[in-house]
Amino acid sequence: MATSEIEAKDKPCIFIFLASKYPKNKLLICEIGEQRWRNASSKAAAKKIQILAQYFPELNLLLDSLKHYSLCQTHYNNLVARNTLINKLEADNQISLGPEENNKLHNFCDFEIQVSLLDPEYNKLLKKINELENINRQLLFENELLKNKLKERFNSQQDRMEAIIEIAKKERNNLYDDLTNLMEDHNRFHLDSLLNYSPSQWLSKRNPVVVKFIEILTLNENENQLTGEKLFKCAVAVDVIYGTRHLKYVSAINLAASAIKYSVRLHNYLSAILTEASIEKNEDTNVINDLIVNQKIKTDKKNGAVNVLPTIAEIQQEIDQTISKKKDISKPLVFKFYHPKVNVSKNSTNLVNPLSITQKSKPQNNVNLSDILVPDPLPINPNSIANVQKVLDHIKEISKIKKGERKWIAVICDRIPYHYAQKFKNKYPEILLIPGPLHEEMNMLKAFVELNWYNIISLKLLSYFKKCINHYKAWDSVCNIYRHSVAMELVWPYVDSNPNPTVNGYLNWAKNQNDDLYKLKYEQIFLYLQTIINFCDSVRSNQPLLKSAARRAFAPIWSARRHPIYQEIEVADEEQLMRLHPEIRKIIELNSAISRSGWSNQHQGLDDVLEEIYKMLKTLTPPISTQKHWNMAARNCMKFIKLRKRLFDTIGYANNESTGSRTRPDYETESQWFRIQLRKTAFLNPNEKNRSFESLDGYKLSEIMKTFSITAQTRRINYIKEKLNSKKPLISRPIPITIDEEQIYSAESSMKKEELIFGIESLIGSLNDTNRPQFRGLKMKKRRIISHSTTSSRFD
Repeated sequence: MATSEIEAKDKPCIFIFLASKYPKNKLLICEIGEQRWRNASSKAAAKKIQILAQYFPELNLLLDSLKHYSLCQTHYNNLVARNTLINKLEADNQISLGPEENNKLHNFCDFEIQVSLLDPEYNKLLKKINELENINRQLLFENELLKNKLKERFNSQQDRMEAIIEIAKKERNNLYDDLTNLMEDHNRFHLDSLLNYSPSQWLSKRNPVVVKFIEILTLNENENQLTGEKLFKCAVAVDVIYGTRHLKYVSAINLAASAIKYSVRLHNYLSAILTEASIEKNEDTNVINDLIVNQKIKTDKKNGAVNVLPTIAEIQQEIDQTISKKKDISKPLVFKFYHPKVNVSKNSTNLVNPLSITQKSKPQNNVNLSDILVPDPLPINPNSIANVQKVLDHIKEISKIKKGERKWIAVICDRIPYHYAQKFKNKYPEILLIPGPLHEEMNMLKAFVELNWYNIISLKLLSYFKKCINHYKAWDSVCNIYRHSVAMELVWPYVDSNPNPTVNGYLNWAKNQNDDLYKLKYEQIFLYLQTIINFCDSVRSNQPLLKSAARRAFAPIWSARRHPIYQEIEVADEEQLMRLHPEIRKIIELNSAISRSGWSNQHQGLDDVLEEIYKMLKTLTPPISTQKHWNMAARNCMKFIKLRKRLFDTIGYANNESTGSRTRPDYETESQWFRIQLRKTAFLNPNEKNRSFESLDGYKLSEIMKTFSITAQTRRINYIKEKLNSKKPLISRPIPITIDEEQIYSAESSMKKEELIFGIESLIGSLNDTNRPQFRGLKMKKRRIISHSTTSSRFD
């Protein structure tokens, strides 16, 4: 940007207006054309201008601002280089006035009435008139100068920059007020608001000065208005300004983009489900309805066993009999074994161990194969605050942060170390803690199972199932079989009543349903379970925006139920990402998952990679291993793997490990069995009359579950406010699922000590003075004593 002083030729001549004002003094008019210009502030010019100011009062106003004016060649030669005009003015010793001014000076008339005054009074008035005329000429001259300055106020970049600075200072507070109001608008986080995002509507509600500045700056001369891509880019620019004004501002563009990704995934899945349901509807024999009829016939034949469900073997037999009619569907399975095509010569020493059987010789575009270095294992279990500090100190040492060779490092960890590290994170500003995607995915699935499986099976089996000990089997059961079954039955009433079902048609139809149970299961499947699928896909394909959308959509469940650690992790990680420099944030988001195979759809979280490295090292250590064995395995792991590979190639052994294929349940059989139960009980049919708000096994659901998402989102917002304001979050009980659970939570015996103290302190003010002393020092007392005191006070 140019900030140098303006040249003399670009400044106005200081005598440009005097030539026409005083024609009798022979002040020549400025020449037009190529000529030499000189600054009026030069020593010789300034001296002559001070002399001429005695005869031309207008020049007195410009003596302090001569640097803004110049002298054309004509006026410099006649007024500075020569003294002709000055000598003439000294001889005349008077200021020439125009003919109109002379007439006004010698004639004083007032409405055609001649007044004869005494000579002293007459001279006084003449002097006063002369002074007023001089002031008037000075004001007219100043006005001309101001007009000229107004026309030339933006001629240079320096002038424009100063004007922008002044405007920004005036508008700074208004921008901040608009930003704070926008941040307090929590409705913008709702999925419907994000999906209905419009750049034009969003810009219309933002600071008009900022918006208009960006619009004019980006508008081309051949455009009448901003449309399409240009309008969106304008919104992006304004959004960036808002982000730089406040560190805690969450970008509306990123939120909308992540919501769009979520919407696209949901539309694709619904499209596949609707297509499958439509094919099933148009078949001659509907498998599900036919099996329900057969079950009903067999049930009627059993005396006194109306509620007995058929065994899985019977259902399987019926399904096989129904499907066997379609011979074109049954095809033999062909198994192909993998044989690595690796030619190892006898003299070859550089053996390359494949990272996976699907590894490409060259990675796909935009896929970076990261180098993995395995340090010596640290024999410390990070299960306490002290141990986590030791681990972080060790990381600072091996990453050379202490020596100043590195400024920061990102560390992946699971929930327990992350939770402990939050208590002293200010002591380690160089370490950026990132929750492991694999552990986050596993805990999301556990939370969903805990929310949706009530009391279908025994308590012990239910407890085991909720833990999701085997993540892969839990994924098959929930994200494949359960999701497909419930989704098919959710769309079936719409498909059955519409000849041409579409995705948008179903979404509009579902919004108009008033059945609370249907709305609850629709929300659980197409919102929360869909976010788990999206989160998994975002990690596998390394899409940060889709990952953020999934995390934000699932976050209310952390606040709804008893998940305090991941409730804290979600807020802490989001706050950390907002505070990071944009380039560092981009690095973190794009490298928290890596592809070891070179395929773009086979990314893994770094915690998943760490698990695989741990399993690999474990195969290289004896059953009873010491720290020495672990160090040897870590330092020589690649050599051991190459040596084992050479041995296997020598003896002709194809597989490195004798691991069999993972057993998986029959997808179609299990899905159809569950769909039979759902359709037979009309559990997901909103058209069924006199439906009770209860689970599939008949347990009455809590009324709070009808507004589950609203209550959960409110709790999350309150938690975020208290956390960001450095306040201790208020105690909140989990949202009860069933009426029985609601009664248990409301009982005093199930309250924690902090909850009892909070409830007692809120009621102490209503007690008599005689009853208040027994509630002093509650925080020092044990829980049973507090509960006993509360019970005793009730009887008193």
